[in-house]
Amino acid sequence: MSQLIIGLAISNVFCLVAACLIAYQVIRHPKKIRVFIAIFSIFTIPGSIVNTLAYLKVTTDQWNSFVYLFSTMLMLTMHCWMVADIGRHTHIHGFNWWSPLMTVGNITLFTATMGIICQIAVLFARNESFPLRPVFMVCLTLSIISSFSTFVYTFTPLLYWKENRVTESHSRTTAVGTWYMSIQGSWYIFYGILYVWFFACNDNEMFSTMLLFDYNMRFILCFMHTWSPPEYIISLFTVRFFTLSSPRHHCFVDSENTLSGEESQNNYLKPKTNNLQENPRDSDGCYAKDQSFKDNQI
Repeated sequence: MSQLIIGLAISNVFCLVAACLIAYQVIRHPKKIRVFIAIFSIFTIPGSIVNTLAYLKVTTDQWNSFVYLFSTMLMLTMHCWMVADIGRHTHIHGFNWWSPLMTVGNITLFTATMGIICQIAVLFARNESFPLRPVFMVCLTLSIISSFSTFVYTFTPLLYWKENRVTESHSRTTAVGTWYMSIQGSWYIFYGILYVWFFACNDNEMFSTMLLFDYNMRFILCFMHTWSPPEYIISLFTVRFFTLSSPRHHCFVDSENTLSGEESQNNYLKPKTNNLQENPRDSDGCYAKDQSFKDNQI
């Protein structure tokens, strides 16, 4: 018991410090995506605090469950909205809300949201202390499917297949896309393991313990999108992905216009296709310096 109290205290401190760091990053480098994250982090802090108070019996488990369900619904909605907003820029030919992946994401998002609202209503109507386990499991599964489908649809355009990575810029873009898809995929795996463990325990007494890890993982998710990927990792991936055997590897690469530094998660690369005949080197699909890649901020 004392160990869990210490863990809850550390968790609250971590959430507060994380929220402050995110707010600092928003002030220092304001971007739409960071504003989304800052708002979400502010709404997540009360959940961590209420969880501690519920464990200490200062407040009821019912209110702890309500705050958790409400913050989860907020997290799911804002995360999908945030990622979809990025997708409007990565899909240079138009963002299709009803593509197969987005259709799955939209349907599961709506169903999960309605399920959470129903759980909140039942929570107070029947004076329950904890969410209904079967509905809880279904909503969680739908939430993960929705977020993952939206994320994959958004970042897939950043991945160039080997035969299409004809310049270093393509390889760098692929490196950034691979980085975000890898860390997000890893996060989903660990998040899923947490809930598999909780459901396997089949004990509501472990609810506070589960929330301790849940709220911390939410802030880790915020960190993943608040800071740009490490430059040395992106450079390493770029070298690994760059196809030197490509017949067009001699083309000029404007490295300053690739996804790097603070702009890496908020820009995408888009080749200019107009006036290709003005430059003799454009006939094979390459672009000169003044017609290389264009950064577009989100």
